[in-house]
Amino acid sequence: MSGHAGRRIVTAWRRYWFTPASLTDLGVSRIVLVAIILYLNGPGRYVRVAVVDPALWSPVPLLQVLGIGQPSVTAIQWMSLASNMLLACAALGLLARPALLTALPLLLVLEAMGNSVGKVTHALIPLLYAVLFFGLGPSDRAFSLGAMWGRARAAHRTGLGSLPPSRTSAMAGWPLDLLFVELAAFYFFAGVSKLRDAGPAWMDGYTLQYHLLFKDAAAGAWLAGHLWLCALLSVLVMAFELGSPLGVVRRLRPLVLSGGVLFHLGTTRFMGISFWPVAALYALFVPWGRLGCALARATGLAHRRLDVVYDGGCAGCRRLVSLLGDLDVARTARFVDLADGAHDHRRSTACTSFGVVDARRTTAGFDAFRRLAWVLPAAWPMLPLLYVPGVRRLGRVIRILP
Repeated sequence: MSGHAGRRIVTAWRRYWFTPASLTDLGVSRIVLVAIILYLNGPGRYVRVAVVDPALWSPVPLLQVLGIGQPSVTAIQWMSLASNMLLACAALGLLARPALLTALPLLLVLEAMGNSVGKVTHALIPLLYAVLFFGLGPSDRAFSLGAMWGRARAAHRTGLGSLPPSRTSAMAGWPLDLLFVELAAFYFFAGVSKLRDAGPAWMDGYTLQYHLLFKDAAAGAWLAGHLWLCALLSVLVMAFELGSPLGVVRRLRPLVLSGGVLFHLGTTRFMGISFWPVAALYALFVPWGRLGCALARATGLAHRRLDVVYDGGCAGCRRLVSLLGDLDVARTARFVDLADGAHDHRRSTACTSFGVVDARRTTAGFDAFRRLAWVLPAAWPMLPLLYVPGVRRLGRVIRILP
């Protein structure tokens, strides 16, 4: 009996962590994560570590263990440049996972240095965990130039696989699930700390009132004048922090994240305390794939079904169609091999190897590719590039565009 129960527990555990999830969501979230860190690590952020008076240098334990002293300006600049270049590669999907895992120790040391010249903060810890989880998970299999080009090269050599490519994986869910566990612990232990230090009296409103007056923000001063409202908000904050682990249940996660959004908006508005790097991580939990499909439906693009006809015997066309299959997140295109006699596309005779056909007209070659870029939301960022003079010829030179 105990063995059967143990197997059921193991099965449930595996099902929770390894249920197939969206690679698209994970790939877009990888880009969002990198954008947050690059924005945060703007020019000169860590330079103050090198120019501060050595008497104020108090290395955190990590730097003591590693034997790292106060860095020079040059060292800080080189470390920042290296980490930003690695993050840029990760955003583009060029060796994304190795880039993230290589950038992680640099970011960790830089953050340790930033916490060695004053108050030790913990707002950026969730970001570093996210880098680790995304570096270990398959975050490079979607919205990744490396993965897209790899599939295109395979299509060039051996033929097309399934179109569009698989957008789910049993390994795609755990990085975000584990990141939520870390965020929930972040909030939960903050609530535990409040109860440990002040007990239930923390929720009587006076504690919040004191901090509002101490911060001296205009909105906070108004709120401090309403003790009953301070008490109510204190109860809600405690409920959010102690209840945040409930978001481990995926159906309850949107509710917990919504509470977190209100929490961070409130602390920013009434106290001037912004944990924006933590709040920005909420964007990683957006269902980007479903959002893209909803956008396609709202704009009518999802109803404009296009037939992409191509010559399956043309290696360049197979490569291009593979790239388009990666971009067709909303599945607005149907890919048809002209060599397949099962499909009648007499209207596409103007196209020698690649074209787009719908009820209104037939477009061939580069113009077909540009037309598809208007229809595929994932391709919209590259639209300006497709209208730059010379791109048509360049595409032919490097054998991407027909």
